[in-house]
Amino acid sequence: MLSNDLNINECYKCVYVKNTYKTYVIVCLYVDNILIFDNNTNIIKTINQMLTSKFNIKDTGVAYVILEMRILFLKHMMA
Repeated sequence: MLSNDLNINECYKCVYVKNTYKTYVIVCLYVDNILIFDNNTNIIKTINQMLTSKFNIKDTGVAYVILEMRILFLKHMMA
């Protein structure tokens, strides 16, 4: 993760972030689950490809529930 410019969140050691002028990627790891958050699907695909090249993982698609919590998708609204 660190070799791909993802930084460890100091408060939550299982959370990695990558902040650029165009995007803010959040990667959350919990036991054998990985969540990748970004509003750019190309960035998500790039992170997923990087992880797939290094680990034996299976992409199960969009997450709607994790750890018994429902995930809601909100569209960005401009004021």
